[in-house]
Amino acid sequence: MKTTSIAIAAFLIAACASAACFFQLRELREERQQEAAELAERAARSRDASERQASLERRIEELSAKLGALEARGPATGERKDSAGLSGAVAAAGAERAAGAAGAAGEGEPAEREDAAGEAKGEARLAEYLDELAGRGTGRGRRQAIWNEIREGGLLDRAIEEFENRAKENPRDPDRKSELGSAYLQKVFVSNDVQKGTWAMKADRAFDEALALNPAHWDARFQKATSLSYWPPIMGKQPEAIRQFEILLSNQEALPARPEFAQTYLFLGNLYQQKGDREKAAETFRKGAGFFPQNEELTRKTSEAEDK
Repeated sequence: MKTTSIAIAAFLIAACASAACFFQLRELREERQQEAAELAERAARSRDASERQASLERRIEELSAKLGALEARGPATGERKDSAGLSGAVAAAGAERAAGAAGAAGEGEPAEREDAAGEAKGEARLAEYLDELAGRGTGRGRRQAIWNEIREGGLLDRAIEEFENRAKENPRDPDRKSELGSAYLQKVFVSNDVQKGTWAMKADRAFDEALALNPAHWDARFQKATSLSYWPPIMGKQPEAIRQFEILLSNQEALPARPEFAQTYLFLGNLYQQKGDREKAAETFRKGAGFFPQNEELTRKTSEAEDK
């Protein structure tokens, strides 16, 4: 009898434990199902926001293309009016995109919407700058003016990020490497003395990568040589700068003359003068003036070197 009572008690205890376990498992399963439903809802909201943003980005691209086409047609009054209208539309689309993304995240105060609109306008303007910098027909003077506008607009870090992405996406394109080196050099102009060296070395490596892909890449070698020529004399970069300009001079003399080629003679002649080699300097200036007789600086340098 006693044994039977013990068995019944054990059975009841086990049954209670099983029941408790069952209810705990059911509660846990319900919690997991609720969490899964919440995650699915968040994912759906995120997809909707992404789709809206993608749609608005396409709209910005379309409007920017129309704006560029109108600006290229000419300065007629009616065209300027349409162009201005499209500029406003591009900015509005960018504001709508940024505001939509903020709303999906639970934000949307007026100040935040204004910031988002300003950011969208900056991104649209940056895209235009980068396309012009990458264009082969953009002269050196215009390039520097664009970089000045990028720095003044607070877009330099974003520009560097974009050029880094382009270089990664096109690892075998020397143009992308050279553009990236140019972007790094812009940071030299706005950095403190400690940071200048870091950015200058990053630029030099980018130019080396471009030249490894195409040793005859004029822009990459010119920028490498030019940047080396500006290092403090104590760093001992002058001989390498001279060597790079000499290679550049040899390369470009086998090509049809271009106005920017005159700069090679000026930089190399100046470096020879700094080194104390007046004869080589005079010969370089004279040779450059022969190729580019309209270049007033080369003519002046030739006269000064010959008078000495």
